[in-house]
Amino acid sequence: LHEDIVQRFGDLFREFIRNDTFSDSVCAAEAQKIFLSLARLALSDSPLQDGSHLFQVSKEYMHRNFASEITADQLASMENLSQSRYRAAFRKATGLSPSEYLMGLRIRNACTLLEQTDLSVQEVASASGYIDPFYFSRIFRKNMGVSPSEYRTKIRN
Repeated sequence: LHEDIVQRFGDLFREFIRNDTFSDSVCAAEAQKIFLSLARLALSDSPLQDGSHLFQVSKEYMHRNFASEITADQLASMENLSQSRYRAAFRKATGLSPSEYLMGLRIRNACTLLEQTDLSVQEVASASGYIDPFYFSRIFRKNMGVSPSEYRTKIRN
């Protein structure tokens, strides 16, 4: 299927260069064939479809900007999907909702900061994307089973 897509791109470019009376129609047909092949590839059960490369743009954005406010609408627009379609497809590909994925990034960052720095819990919360340190503590406890302070004490002992 990959070779087919590459070949179709070659056909499309050759026809584009040809530029005769029928080139626009032939180019449109070739482009449609490419899109259909890509759609088949996306829906196939090939080994490449493990989900690791899906949503790469929005996942990279979350990794770079987890401490900032990130909305599902922003992420969906990065992947050219509606918000509802993005959420459903993201969950199918990763097993997590976008907000759960983002929360995981934030909690991992908080754990690292608690382990490696002497920042206060409030500073760790802020550096991990949580404005409210009490909410951060609640979320941290829910995910880690202990408060941020208890986590720091356990790790250091």
